[in-house]
Amino acid sequence: MFTPTAQLHQTQDAEVAFYSTSRIATFARLMVVFFAVLILFIPVILFLLTSMSRGCMAVVVLAFCFIFSVMMGLLTPAADKEIFVGVATYCAVLVTFLGNLQRT
Repeated sequence: MFTPTAQLHQTQDAEVAFYSTSRIATFARLMVVFFAVLILFIPVILFLLTSMSRGCMAVVVLAFCFIFSVMMGLLTPAADKEIFVGVATYCAVLVTFLGNLQRT
């Protein structure tokens, strides 16, 4: 998957492997996008499918905001202010969704 076909036969040594940095970078970016979408949709699905108290929902929002901030800090080259803006936006989306939930 990460080995370019042009470099498969450059060496006869079985211990040597060539990897494409562009393929690895693309795969890493896809993984970051996948986890970002998961981190956004998991709390929404939890809010829709389970019956939680408002306090429990606030804890879920806090926990996922923390997970999102850790992911932004570790998986992206974002500066502190960019992380702050990203987390504030993420929290705003979750809180807006939480405020629009209809209690049945």
